[in-house]
Amino acid sequence: MKKKTILLFVVFLMLLNGCGYVVTPSVQSEQPSVVPTETPVPTSTPTPLPTETNTPSPTDTPVPTATNTPTPIPIPTEPPVEWDLDPYIEKYIDHTTLGGIHVKAGVIIDRSLEPIIESFEITDEDLANIVIRSLFVVWYGRNHPDTSWLKKDQMRDIDIPVNELHNFEELLAKAQKTGDESDWRKVQINDMWVNDMSDDYGYIQKPYNFWPMYDGDTPQDVIGIKSFTIAVFRTTSNSVRNMFRLGVSSFGMNMYDGCVTYYGGYNFDPQVCRYKKEDITHCFQNDVITRFTFMASVMVMTTGSFLPPYYSISSYEYVSSLAWRIKVGIREDFIK
Repeated sequence: MKKKTILLFVVFLMLLNGCGYVVTPSVQSEQPSVVPTETPVPTSTPTPLPTETNTPSPTDTPVPTATNTPTPIPIPTEPPVEWDLDPYIEKYIDHTTLGGIHVKAGVIIDRSLEPIIESFEITDEDLANIVIRSLFVVWYGRNHPDTSWLKKDQMRDIDIPVNELHNFEELLAKAQKTGDESDWRKVQINDMWVNDMSDDYGYIQKPYNFWPMYDGDTPQDVIGIKSFTIAVFRTTSNSVRNMFRLGVSSFGMNMYDGCVTYYGGYNFDPQVCRYKKEDITHCFQNDVITRFTFMASVMVMTTGSFLPPYYSISSYEYVSSLAWRIKVGIREDFIK
């Protein structure tokens, strides 16, 4: 009996021991409980997003803003002291020719012609080329003083091989592109006689050396022609003074601050047209256009005083072929 009791006691103890073993782990299992152990989850380490590197967008890069370049106005805001024109119709261009020459030029129809002219049209390309080719004639004449058409014994057209014109245009385009003094010296126009409108001495021409269609610093012996304007007026006007008169025509060369203005005047008298038995409208249109065709010869022949009495040059075909495309509207009420 005693043995039985002891045996039961031992079994009881063993059972107690087994239960304790089962419980203990759950108590001690406060070790990593199923709390999200912060195992390195691909922490949203900022994956280098396309950081907004300032890639110069078209707007950031200094693109020339599409502001319309103001058309060059050769007449300064403060007109020179000798300014005598009263513009009625004006056209100004800032144009690059098909040959690559940058030209600032203009046309002024003076108010003295308001009763006669109602409209004036010329393309930018034609105006630019009339200016360049007229200046070319002066350049060529100064570099070839013995050329036959400069002789003053008879009426003759300006005869220059066309390859010489093309050569000049190429040289001028190159000078504008490089800006080198050596290139500008090749197209320099020497001894072009003009009146300085800022000195208040009246119409007195002096010889100057010019770089055509150049705006910038120049050597002391040269003036840059920033722009070239052609002014047409009626010779009967008493207000226009900066020119020489010859019968029914007037011509002049003036400058102010690098802006050169060629003056071409005519009396535009209907009686002259009737005398020549010409239609008055057509006659007046021709009178306006010839102010442009004669410009080259006037510039190359003028040397301090007005054209010599034996002035004999007519026109340069590569100017006149463009000038005859000008459209001039004549007022009908004036013709009647």
